[in-house]
Amino acid sequence: MAARPDIQICDPLLRPPLPLYTSHMSELTQFIRDIPPITRALVLSTLTLAGLDSLGIVNAISFVFYWQNIYEKWEFYRLITGFLVMSPERMQGLFETYLMYTYSRDIESGKFQFNLPDYIYYHLIVVSLIWFFSIFSDGVFLSLPLLSALTYTWSINNYNSQVSFYFMSIKASLLPAVFLGFRLLLEGRYFALQCAVGMFAAYIYNCIETKTFGPLIGLFSKHDKDVSNATANIRRVGTLKNTQASTWIYGDYGYLQAPNWLTNLCIRLTGINYKSSLYQNQRRKNQATAIRNATMRPGTTAGSSSSFIKSTITEAFRGRGQRLGNGS
Repeated sequence: MAARPDIQICDPLLRPPLPLYTSHMSELTQFIRDIPPITRALVLSTLTLAGLDSLGIVNAISFVFYWQNIYEKWEFYRLITGFLVMSPERMQGLFETYLMYTYSRDIESGKFQFNLPDYIYYHLIVVSLIWFFSIFSDGVFLSLPLLSALTYTWSINNYNSQVSFYFMSIKASLLPAVFLGFRLLLEGRYFALQCAVGMFAAYIYNCIETKTFGPLIGLFSKHDKDVSNATANIRRVGTLKNTQASTWIYGDYGYLQAPNWLTNLCIRLTGINYKSSLYQNQRRKNQATAIRNATMRPGTTAGSSSSFIKSTITEAFRGRGQRLGNGS
C-alpha cells in the first residue's frame, strides 16, 4: 500500500539538534517564569536599572529617594525607583540583589504560599513605613532598608535554620543582629541606620500580624501567653489534665490577610480566585503549622515558620506507660 504524500514519518533520532543558544534561552526563560511574580518584578527591575546605568543610558542617581525633589518637583517616581537602586559599589550591589532575590522568593513561596494579595499587602505596609522613617533618617537608597526588612521577616520564619553569612555559619535567628553589626563595622553608622529602618518596619508589621508588642517585649518581660484554646489545651490518653502549651509574648502564629479591595483587584488582574477554598485552606494550614512550631520545645527543629524567640512548653503528666486497669 502506497504511503500518503501528506503524512511524514519522523524519527526523533534523525532530528537535527537544536542550537545551543536556543536550549540555553529556553532554560533561562523557564527559570525566570519559575520565580514568584513579586520577586520576579522586583529583581528584574533592579537588574534592568543597574544595566542601564552601567551602559550610560540613564543615571541611577536620578532615581534615588530624594524627598525634597518629590514634594517640590513632583518626581513621584522616586517613591518606587528608590527601592530599585542598589549600592554604587558594583559587586556589593549584585550581592544585595542576590540576597533580595533569595529572601523574597522564600518568603513569597513559603510564608505566603504564592498568595499574591497577601504578599502585596506585606510590601504596602513595610514600604509605607520605610518611606516615613526615611524622611527623618535621610535615606536615599531604599533598597537597603527593604533588604533588611526581608532579612528580618525571613529570619523569623526560619529561626532554627543554619545560614552562611560571609565566612560564618550562624543560626537564622541571629541573622538580623549580625547583618546590622556588619553594616556598622564595614560601612559606618549611616548604612547601619538604614538597615535599622527596614528591620523596624518589618518588626512593626509582625506586631500587627501577631497582635503583640514584638519579641523585644517578650525578651525583657518574659511574659507567657496561651496560643489558643484549640492548641493550648491538648488532651492525651493517660493524662491527668489538659496539656498547657505556652509561648513567649511573641510568636509567629499570626497571619495578616489582605483587605477585600486588594484581593478583588488581584483577582481581576490575574484571573486567579484567591478567595477559593484552595487558598483559604492553605492559609489555615500555614497558620496551624506556625502555631505548632511556635509551641515546640526549645532545641527542636521547626519545619516551617516559628517564633523569633524560642517558645516553652509546660508538659503534663504522661503516665508510666502501663495498660489501663493494670494495678501493678
